[in-house]
Amino acid sequence: MFDFKVGEKTVPLNWGTWSMKRFCEIKGITIVEYFDIIGSGNIQLTDVIAILQAAAEHGTKGTVKFTEFEVCEWIDADGGIVNPDGQIKGFFEWIAASHLVDVKQDEEKKSLNEPSV
Repeated sequence: MFDFKVGEKTVPLNWGTWSMKRFCEIKGITIVEYFDIIGSGNIQLTDVIAILQAAAEHGTKGTVKFTEFEVCEWIDADGGIVNPDGQIKGFFEWIAASHLVDVKQDEEKKSLNEPSV
């Protein structure tokens, strides 16, 4: 869980299978298209907004729906999308670190299952 602070309020953000599914619903795309976007590094502003929206909804276990407008207000309150010290950057680093751990663990599992020479 990543705590995104907006003024006096904290919005819990989470990223996992549910938030990926929700991102795909918001964008109207398939999971394959999601991985194409993430893998390409060509993430658009609308993608960032949808990722934050899905993560915030995941953080509330899907019980609260947030609007694009609310998410854009959070981005502005954080100093904008390219704030080098902003929480948005920190959140995306948190997502990347959790995905890299998963990849690393998969690679370690594969190497453990390979016969030694």
